[in-house]
Amino acid sequence: TQQAKIGINLLSNVSMSYRYSIANKFFDYVQAGVPSVCANFEEYQTLNKQYEVGVLCDDTVDTIEAAIKHLLTDVLYYQNLVDNCKQAANQWHWETQEKLLLSIYNKVVHG
Repeated sequence: TQQAKIGINLLSNVSMSYRYSIANKFFDYVQAGVPSVCANFEEYQTLNKQYEVGVLCDDTVDTIEAAIKHLLTDVLYYQNLVDNCKQAANQWHWETQEKLLLSIYNKVVHG
């Protein structure tokens, strides 16, 4: 991942489980500062609105090809995504997510 120029994170919309999951490799790419081409699913849309770290596309050859070409040819856009990955990496890691999870847990258990 550290040596990759682009990450690929595509799934077919075959089930609700796929549709609402987030692959670990999505976060691996972010932590490595590697923009990715991702499935255009709701969870990735939500994360990409926080920090645009990749290109979301449908699982057709044409849209995947267009997304990859966009990343490889638009140098400014690509660098912006790299910078966004670095910012997101500071937030999307266990140490910050642990606090959120414990906060939710404490509210549920302790009221």
